[in-house]
Amino acid sequence: MNFGRPYLQPNVFHKTSKFVGLYSKLLQGISPGQIVPGQDTDRFFSDLLDLKVDRTYLEDEFNRVSKDDCHGKLKVRKKAFEPLSTSYLNA
Repeated sequence: MNFGRPYLQPNVFHKTSKFVGLYSKLLQGISPGQIVPGQDTDRFFSDLLDLKVDRTYLEDEFNRVSKDDCHGKLKVRKKAFEPLSTSYLNA
C-alpha cells in the first residue's frame, strides 16, 4: 500500500489543493513542525480545520487503509493529531 501517495496521476502536473497537500503529508507521518517550520502547532491545526474538505480525497485515502495498517503503522501517525485533540478538549 502506498498511503499518502500523490493524489493524482504521477508524472502529470496537477495543481494540488492546500487541503490535499497538508493531509497527504500528515498521513505520511510528517509532523506539523516539519510541514510548516516555525508555525505554532495550534495555529497549524486551526488553519487546517478552516480549509474546505476534499471529501473524495479523504474517502479514497481511507478506503485504501487495511485493518493491519490501522492497528500497526498508522497507529503511530495519529500522534500528529494529538495536539489538535488536546488543544480543543482543553478549550
